[in-house]
Amino acid sequence: MAIPYYPTSYGYPTPFITQQPQPQTQNGLIVAWVQGEQAMKSYALGPNQKAFLFNTEENNFAIKTTDASGMPNPLEIYSYSRVNNDNKQQKQPAEASLAQPIDTSLFVTKEELDSRILELMIELENKSGNQNGGNKHGK
Repeated sequence: MAIPYYPTSYGYPTPFITQQPQPQTQNGLIVAWVQGEQAMKSYALGPNQKAFLFNTEENNFAIKTTDASGMPNPLEIYSYSRVNNDNKQQKQPAEASLAQPIDTSLFVTKEELDSRILELMIELENKSGNQNGGNKHGK
């Protein structure tokens, strides 16, 4: 017995059509969700394409690229984990204890910097005044 065909205009499902999510593309990048590392490796791309493949079975994703002839480059697999605010607060004291004290003897205060700038401006005025026959700013 043959499987009946119902046009989509009648509201019945059409047989033999699988509902696979289409990959999203943005600025030439493909973003897709795949099942497992094997699906990441076998995901088909055209020449000079790049895809971000998110694994639905594990907490990782991969970046797959192809060269100009369509040959895939080695798959780059990355792991991601959830970062909570609690984790950040726990790490801050540990990082603060590892920080080296800053040697402030090499820093200049604002007053010292302003006085040095004033000295340099006076020196520059004197040099430019001597070169222009004593006239300031070439007037």
